[in-house]
Amino acid sequence: MVSGLKRWLAGLSTRRKPQPPVCSPARFFEADFDAAWYLQAYPDIADAGMDPWLHFTTRGLAEGRLPCGNKAAVLHYRLWSGLEQPVLSELQALSEGRDSRGELVSREERARAARALEWWRDRKGSEGIAQNAQIPGGEPDCDESDCFALSQRELIKSRLFDCNWYLTHNPDVLYGTMDPLQHFRVTGDAEGRDPGPGFSTTGYRYRYPEVQSDESALAHFLREGASKGYSPLDTVAGDLPVHPEAVTIMVCAHQAGSHLYGAERSLLDLLEGFQQVGVNVIVTLPSAENLPYVQAVAARAQTLAILPYFWWKSGLDSCADTVNTFRKLLRESNARALYANTSVLDEPLTAAREEGIPTVVHVRELPQWDDALCQVLHTDSAEWLKRIRASADILVANSATAASAMGRDDVIVLPNVVDPSVLESARAARQSAGGCVNVALISSNLPKKGLADFLLLAEKLSENNANVQCVIFGPNNAHIEALQGEIAAGNIAGNIRLAGYAASPEVALEQSDIVVNLSHFQESFGRTVLEAMAAAKPVVAYDWGALSELVEDGKTGYLVPFGDVDAAVDRVLDLSQSGELRQAMGSAGYRVALQRYGHKALSAQLSLVLQRVESHREKDCKP
Repeated sequence: MVSGLKRWLAGLSTRRKPQPPVCSPARFFEADFDAAWYLQAYPDIADAGMDPWLHFTTRGLAEGRLPCGNKAAVLHYRLWSGLEQPVLSELQALSEGRDSRGELVSREERARAARALEWWRDRKGSEGIAQNAQIPGGEPDCDESDCFALSQRELIKSRLFDCNWYLTHNPDVLYGTMDPLQHFRVTGDAEGRDPGPGFSTTGYRYRYPEVQSDESALAHFLREGASKGYSPLDTVAGDLPVHPEAVTIMVCAHQAGSHLYGAERSLLDLLEGFQQVGVNVIVTLPSAENLPYVQAVAARAQTLAILPYFWWKSGLDSCADTVNTFRKLLRESNARALYANTSVLDEPLTAAREEGIPTVVHVRELPQWDDALCQVLHTDSAEWLKRIRASADILVANSATAASAMGRDDVIVLPNVVDPSVLESARAARQSAGGCVNVALISSNLPKKGLADFLLLAEKLSENNANVQCVIFGPNNAHIEALQGEIAAGNIAGNIRLAGYAASPEVALEQSDIVVNLSHFQESFGRTVLEAMAAAKPVVAYDWGALSELVEDGKTGYLVPFGDVDAAVDRVLDLSQSGELRQAMGSAGYRVALQRYGHKALSAQLSLVLQRVESHREKDCKP
């Protein structure tokens, strides 16, 4: 009752808006400020009976609180503060109807973004435009004498913090109002974020394990590490010995986060393949956040380098410092070629070009049929394809479908591989298990992976009284949280189980009898499908993209027309009602995985890649 009264009183105060000081940057948001939204978003303000506008202008802005639910208004503020490069491409995407993740935005968001861009165009090049300072954050709340804390003074003096870079590569900070430098000090440093292109927070911790878990890695470097000769960006010896007579290839990963997906696991197979053909490998990772994965990479490489780098985005310039770091690594390692593990990298390929080193791009995407990823990259398929072709001397694709999409006849097909011995426990599991049959969707839990189709599949199976449980394996995200709410409210079929993220394929496949793939974009390969086959699980999938290269309809599983959920239901019912059919198709899939997608095939194709590299170098050396 008291809380409700406080909210009512706070609502009354929105009628009379106290004015902040004339010089306050909060005045920028006067027209955009939404008092009702602010009170709903920050109930502590309403509970305290505080005036929302007064709180925002005196404390909320500096604390990083948002004035309204409109992202474009916040981006306009960043633009007004003098930050152009990391803001303009985001505003352009919003004005066209999508945010940086490719999600649709409202008409109001589009209109506000358009107004911000118009404001910028009207003022671009005009004299006397104020380049306003970022929000004054003041000195830190922490004790300056704390040896583990990083002071604002130290951070500025180090020149390792780059405001524009930090905002560009941390969209959540860009879409907020908190001063970027203060965000790094208060939150980002502890989260393992990098302050700029010249320091890897997680890489430094990995290289120098003496840094304590509650200690700032950057503070350690500035106060102790630098004087000891430690490097802010250092290479680390891998577990494998260097072969003096062998050539060296630099292999660049595109991500190494807490959750691993197909491309990251395929990188491990690729590194094993390079060892089989006798190549020294220096691997670059954009972070060391996932320690077990970093250790798995190190076990398959001669050298490891961890440095901040990100995906290419249309309209975003390459980071010159990062390009120079890659050029230095290429020279010091005497790399014969640079191998990009996906087609979304930028600075590594630019560096190799500038060093005159052949570039190999391993295409694991289908630009023409992946609108969601195009949106993330702020591009369209035509521009993306043009960039891939221009950046690669040698193109490698993980399927014939992906190779065909490149529009060149010299693409080397290097499919993903699988080690069936790793999935032995999954093959043995559930072969004779009683009870219901588990139908699994194993994915990143994004809409483009067919979440909605899987829910419809579950509903129709429930209506058929099928003895099945539909299990979703994948990370928690906004879509899964919304689904949890629907399940709790009883709005979703009761045969759905959310199993969470599985750290390895065998964990998910041990709990599965049938695996489905209902992706709305065309898969360039379908690694999860191959892993299901190697685990002797029948697959039901849309006849879409490269999946028909893996699944033999009626033998190792079933292919159904794209979007035909009813056909998928029929096939799942057939499999769920016959253990013999599941076992026969699973065994057939296992044989295909064993015969066609083993490491021998990978080694043969990698040898062809190396031949192309040498041919390209010889051609470049000719006068």
